[in-house]
Amino acid sequence: MSTLAELVVKLVGDISGFTRSLKDAEQAAATAESGILGRLNAGLGNLAAVAAGATAAGLAAAGAAAVGLGKAAFDAAMQLDEAYDIIQIGTGATGEVLAGLQADFKAVFASLPANASDAAQAIAELNTKLGLTGKPLQDVARAMLQMQSLLGGDVLAYSQKFGRVVGDWGIPLEQSVGVLDKFFVASQATGIGMDRLMESLVQFGAPLRLMGFSLDQSIAMLAKWEKEGVNTELVLGSLRIAAGKFAE
Repeated sequence: MSTLAELVVKLVGDISGFTRSLKDAEQAAATAESGILGRLNAGLGNLAAVAAGATAAGLAAAGAAAVGLGKAAFDAAMQLDEAYDIIQIGTGATGEVLAGLQADFKAVFASLPANASDAAQAIAELNTKLGLTGKPLQDVARAMLQMQSLLGGDVLAYSQKFGRVVGDWGIPLEQSVGVLDKFFVASQATGIGMDRLMESLVQFGAPLRLMGFSLDQSIAMLAKWEKEGVNTELVLGSLRIAAGKFAE
């Protein structure tokens, strides 16, 4: 039989072994837990990095888009300012008159795929030369810009020369757009440049009218001569001399 002392020893020993087993189990569990938490934390870190990268990429794209929109808005504002400067300098207008011309410009510019500078020059020149404002100015400027788009050339030069034609021939302002259409048709049919045709009508306007030619007849005749290679300057120069002698 075991003595009480042996039983105590065995019991203590058993408890010690049990205690060691518990400690070993706790260490193993802690190690396992540490590994799991480590992998979890690593995964969360990677996820955070991916999310941060995606967010950064999204912000970068949004920022680039915002910069693009901002530049477009800035460029548009600069074009508008330059157009307003052209109108103010070209006409000398201020106050309500200038505001009205700016409104005319915006109405024309919004209705056509035109260059802002060209539209502003047409508005300024036609207002200065013909005194047009409001819808009549918009209609003529729009027709002038459309003609430039189809034929090329300088809209400022067209506006200047057309203003001289209107003044020299005494064309009613309400007929201006119709006269521009006649110039366009004559140019398309014969190949004569718009600017050259206008110059000739002003240069030889007096003798043509003296000889009884109307504006329509003069446009048709000058365009036809250009197409057929007639020396217009020689013929009309002689006509001018003849008209002068006839007047005497």
